[in-house]
Amino acid sequence: MSIQEADTVIKQAVVDAALPAEAFLVGTSTAIAAPEPTAEQRMNAAEQRVKAEVLNLSGLSKVAYALKRKGVAEAFEIPVSILDDLVKEQRRQGDDDGLQGKGIELPEPAHWPEAVDGAALLRELSAFIRRYVYVSDEALTAISLWLLHTYNIECFRHSPFMAVQSPEKGCGKSTLLAVLFVLSYRALSASNISPAAVFRVIEAHQPTLVIDEIDTVFSREGNEDLRGILNAGHSKPMAFVMRVVGDAHEVRQFSVWAAKAVAGIGTLPETLQSRAVVIRLERKLTTDKIERLRPEKLLPDINRLQSQARRFMQDNAAQLTEYDVDIDDIGDRDVDNWRPLLAIADAAGGVWPQKALLALYTLTGAAKRYQQLTLPQQLLADVKAIFEDDPRGFIPTSDLIATLNKRDERPWRTYKHNGLTPESFAYLLREYGVKTKQVRLGQTPVRGLNRSDMLHIFTRYTGADTHSGGISDFQPVTPLQPNDSAGLSYASTRDTVTGQETLEATENKECNGVTGYKPENGSVCVPAPVSTAWSITL
Repeated sequence: MSIQEADTVIKQAVVDAALPAEAFLVGTSTAIAAPEPTAEQRMNAAEQRVKAEVLNLSGLSKVAYALKRKGVAEAFEIPVSILDDLVKEQRRQGDDDGLQGKGIELPEPAHWPEAVDGAALLRELSAFIRRYVYVSDEALTAISLWLLHTYNIECFRHSPFMAVQSPEKGCGKSTLLAVLFVLSYRALSASNISPAAVFRVIEAHQPTLVIDEIDTVFSREGNEDLRGILNAGHSKPMAFVMRVVGDAHEVRQFSVWAAKAVAGIGTLPETLQSRAVVIRLERKLTTDKIERLRPEKLLPDINRLQSQARRFMQDNAAQLTEYDVDIDDIGDRDVDNWRPLLAIADAAGGVWPQKALLALYTLTGAAKRYQQLTLPQQLLADVKAIFEDDPRGFIPTSDLIATLNKRDERPWRTYKHNGLTPESFAYLLREYGVKTKQVRLGQTPVRGLNRSDMLHIFTRYTGADTHSGGISDFQPVTPLQPNDSAGLSYASTRDTVTGQETLEATENKECNGVTGYKPENGSVCVPAPVSTAWSITL
């Protein structure tokens, strides 16, 4: 309703407003009765009182206004909806303060009057999304659960990004982001947003931020502040930034705790990618039929789904807050990202806990396949692969580098133009605590890596699973071997059932009973890998 229509209703409501029937002019010897006010005069007086009250109401907080609106409307005998329109219009006009842009309004979903079946709600959300976006079943599950989590993120310790990614344009990223925008709680489109705007808008409104073309944001230099702010918003206890404000240079704390959905070509910066539920989109085929999203024609359905989502998340807040889960074969960060989604699936019941777990295993695997590893991560993974293929307990650095530089599909042959060197090899792996050791092979001192030293590094940073039952299951038995002149001889036998080959030394002249230690000079005495035992874990 426009302000003019509202004025007409007010005027009609106050035409017969009660005013004193007589007024008196004082100052003469004879009291003369003032003429009866006209209907127009009574209307103008009442209208001024209404406008003054509207001006007062427009300055109240949303909570204070909600408490007073019904009583004020009854006092002036006007509908509450008209009073709401008048206050909204006054607030909009009040934003015209000479500043650019306009104020932010994020409406709350209407209250849903009855309890909501979570499983049915998730089915409806999934069906809505499926109409407009071509995604896998697992991705559809993750998106539906993530949408619900935006309606009460205070229940959770972590709020994962929803990262919508594709290899190139035309794969439906913007359409999916538009669906997220219309279905999320208090969504705010924030493309090309500045770091200062992020923490100020979250502090003021705690919206669901929806950021398109995030790849263009981080393709420019100077956006480390924005990345740091977004990173901080992943964990509720740490979701704050500090800034100095005012002439007195007061240090103030700003919240950055809010749900966030982003879309872009390629992967996010590594620290953001690890905090995200990743949805990979592909270009649809001509046989993949979807509808064009027209939100303005879907408002009744959108409003209903929003109201039901808010009611479900409020009713189940206690259960969602108490929920916890640990999954041994999933990394801690992925578990943090998915815990809110698993909690919601558990509260919804039905098939949704199983669907959520399937989505977790499927999408985290996909995210790792597409994730762009850093060079140190790539090198550590490649060194692990060499140890898997090579049964030696000790591999010289020169052998490792030679093998790495021969692999055409890897970056090492052209690394720094001249290929990988012992110096660059050590530099890239230094943060993992990888250090080469000098040992004596025969009469020659050689630097390299011990398998036993590398096992815990591989397990911590690349995962234990490798060939068969994992590299930790591949444990060569290495009897002592002194230098070439020591006169060591051995006999070889293989058990055809266990697959174990054993070589027994007949003489040991140089090494003592402690494997690998040579007392004369303190160097390591390294035997050849003359016995190998393995097991296969199915």
